[in-house]
Order: sequence, then structure tokens, then C-alpha cells
Amino acid sequence: MLPHIAGEPLDTLPWEHGDFLEILSHYDGPRVVLQKDAFGKMYIGWWNDEDDERERWVYVGVSPSRLRMILDGGIASREAIMNPEDGCVIVLDVDFGDEESVRAVFASPASVPPSSLPAAGARLGTAGVGDFAEDHAATRTHIGSAVKARPYSVEEAHPQPP
Repeated sequence: MLPHIAGEPLDTLPWEHGDFLEILSHYDGPRVVLQKDAFGKMYIGWWNDEDDERERWVYVGVSPSRLRMILDGGIASREAIMNPEDGCVIVLDVDFGDEESVRAVFASPASVPPSSLPAAGARLGTAGVGDFAEDHAATRTHIGSAVKARPYSVEEAHPQPP
């Protein structure tokens, strides 16, 4: 059973009316995804853990410059989660049998069990970004009623800071 994460419940996900941009890492399913809300704010979501009933994702909001640093490997994944720009993470639990059934909370990064975080020093880098855009179109459907798929170029998904 996944440990309970205390936080402020969310009725809707920030990116629910936005766009799914890209799978950034894929291993036996999406492991890191990029989404954008209706106002253009980007969110990186890391697959975090699972049990027999659900899987857990941890999302952080990112500015374009921070996104670029994470994608280029300048900021480790664990550091990005533990030190988010806005001070909180979104923890999303998705039921396996019904992807419409989710529990989402704004939470303190400290509430995420350290053992479930990416390894210290693990970085995304840009090698492989976009590799799954065509081959895994089926996974670009629904991650906890959070996504609406539309093809994007890597340049659209990863804007260069001004």
C-alpha cells in the first residue's frame, strides 16, 4: 500500500485543460512526462511508486529556464522535486482500473518518501527526448485524466529562455 501523503486536495489538476507535451523518459511505460496548463505553465511529472491498486506521480511546476536546466542535466531529478520553484509538489495517485479515479494533493516535498525519489544525482539530460513521440502514441492518451494529446515539436515543448 502506498503511504498516505498529506496535503491540500485538488479538485482539478492544473494541466487538465492544457496539453500533454511529451514523454521525457520511458521504461516499461512513461516514467517522466511534460505537461502544460491552459496558461502556458509547464509541469514535469515523475513516476514515483505503485502498489496493487494505483500508481503515484510527483509533479513540479517549472519556469522555462528551470525546465531547460532540468532537461540539460544541470539540475538532478531528485533536487528538482525536493526544491521546487514554488515550494510545493503535486502528488497524483491514479487507480489502475480506472484512470479517471485520481487523488491529487498539493504537498510539501518533504512529505514524499525519500526511498521513492529518483536516485541522488540522477539527471534527465536531453538524450532521448522525443524518442517516443511517434512510437508510443498510445501512451499519449490519459495519465489520470490529465492529458490531451497533440503532437508537439521538441522546440515547442522545450522553449529556450529569453
